[in-house]
Amino acid sequence: METLYEQFSDPFKEDLDAVLANKKEAYRAADPFPHCCIDNLIADELLEKVIKEFPRPDSKRWKLLESEGTSHRKLITKNAEKLGPYTKHLVGRLSSPYFLQFMEELTGIEGLIPDPYLDAAGLHQIQSGGFLEVHVDFYRHKKLKLYRRLNLLLYMNKDWKEEYGGHLELWNKDLQKRAEYLPIWNRMLVSIIAPHAYHGFPNPIQCPEDTTRKSLAIWYYTSDLPDEVKKEYELHKPDWIKRVGHGNDHDHDHDSDGYA
Repeated sequence: METLYEQFSDPFKEDLDAVLANKKEAYRAADPFPHCCIDNLIADELLEKVIKEFPRPDSKRWKLLESEGTSHRKLITKNAEKLGPYTKHLVGRLSSPYFLQFMEELTGIEGLIPDPYLDAAGLHQIQSGGFLEVHVDFYRHKKLKLYRRLNLLLYMNKDWKEEYGGHLELWNKDLQKRAEYLPIWNRMLVSIIAPHAYHGFPNPIQCPEDTTRKSLAIWYYTSDLPDEVKKEYELHKPDWIKRVGHGNDHDHDHDSDGYA
């Protein structure tokens, strides 16, 4: 009988060298900060297995992240060890030396390290009516003392309609929206972590009550920073942009990262 690892030893539908040829320049030149969108990279058969392992919103395997005066309705898996076998396999392939090399060549950031704890990462889902204020992310891993450099988000939302909203919005340092991406099935977003990398989806999603906005999140780190950006990062603090008429000021730390 074929094992999971034999069946999905290579989970990618496209050769990663071909992806590099198509996306490398676009990533580095992207507005408002380095990022790229890669559609249909993961084998649909594997994602079908992962989505079947996705816990229901009422499962005890989730923790709810909420902030005073907001309605994030954001759920994050509590424990990486409790992920299903197909989900663990996909996380492992996206953390493998082969994929790390791809990410380094794509972004120009060397020495990338995946987080074995999936701190604030792993499976995410947001229920109807939820939103995420525009913000920038934490940049230090408290336990490992590493510098967070890249986000990877893989969306798994079948038949997600434009009118549902939930587009991931990317804003520049002047707080102007410059790009947005609908969180559709098998869409991967890779983006840099930086003090000016504002993002979120500040308008409540309008999906049906029995639907959630689902994603897999992986953060990548390095052991140090280049001298030219070290001072910028040392001054960096997570920051949330308050919408007029929506809640109070936010002072979120490492444990309440909002990227989704």
